[in-house]
Amino acid sequence: MTQPSSVGGSPGIGPGAARAMVVPMAIVLGIAALLPFLLLIGMSLFEMDLSRAGSQGRFIGLDHYRALLADGRFSSAVGLTVAFVLFGLVVETVVGCGTAVYLHTLKPRLRSLLTTAILVPMLMPPVMVGLTWLFLLQPDYGLVSHGLRAMFGVEGTVLADPRLAMIAVRLVDVWEWTPFVTLVVLAGIESIPSQILNAAEIDGLTWLQRLKALYWPAIRRLLALIVILRAIDAIKVFDSLYLLTGGGPGTSTELVTLFTYRIAVQQTRIGYGASATVVVTYAVLLLTMLFYRFSGTRRS
Repeated sequence: MTQPSSVGGSPGIGPGAARAMVVPMAIVLGIAALLPFLLLIGMSLFEMDLSRAGSQGRFIGLDHYRALLADGRFSSAVGLTVAFVLFGLVVETVVGCGTAVYLHTLKPRLRSLLTTAILVPMLMPPVMVGLTWLFLLQPDYGLVSHGLRAMFGVEGTVLADPRLAMIAVRLVDVWEWTPFVTLVVLAGIESIPSQILNAAEIDGLTWLQRLKALYWPAIRRLLALIVILRAIDAIKVFDSLYLLTGGGPGTSTELVTLFTYRIAVQQTRIGYGASATVVVTYAVLLLTMLFYRFSGTRRS
């Protein structure tokens, strides 16, 4: 006896019809995603320097990409970006996981209150994050500057020192995005059935045993997703960084986003800036695909 394909006996939607309904939207999204990138690639193949009369629209092929390989400033920006991303990933993952495990041990009402408070930095617009820390690090009346001066004897403007400026930029990123890691990891831990947690409590499992047998299986796939999303976000950081240092002093905090901004907008070398953007975008796509392939997030 055949059963109705949907509730109430109405005919269901077959696989072919479902795919046909999805295809138009997939085409629209594909065009919306690929068209700007293809346009960017096209711009990178032409000489588009608004500061030089008569140089617009001249086809030069891969000359911009050859120049990038020999550009020490671009290499420095890539190195600073890699160090920035790795520092953020390590610190945010460790601190976020530790905070999530601690919040999980609290009573529900207190946990909800603290989680809401912790999420405030992540909910702030990046521009507000930059302005907030710019005021806190102001040498005359900034609260953080006064604390550094009193505890460690740090004199002068923190953001004017190349070494301290890079440390400050990294810590601001950690302050802003550690709550994201905490929230995702806490959601993974909360997904563990209460019966299993109660059984672990009765059996007297130590903290390390719970971490290995309960918490890690629940959050490992989430951690892979966190690493991918945070790496992409860290590479794209611009707003707060621009407000805090503008890439300075000199080029000590010039990540690839600021390098591209200075080249394409301030120096009006649009073609060269487009080539740098294409290289970084391709690197991000390649990194994401490799990490997704080897992180175990795929379906079997």
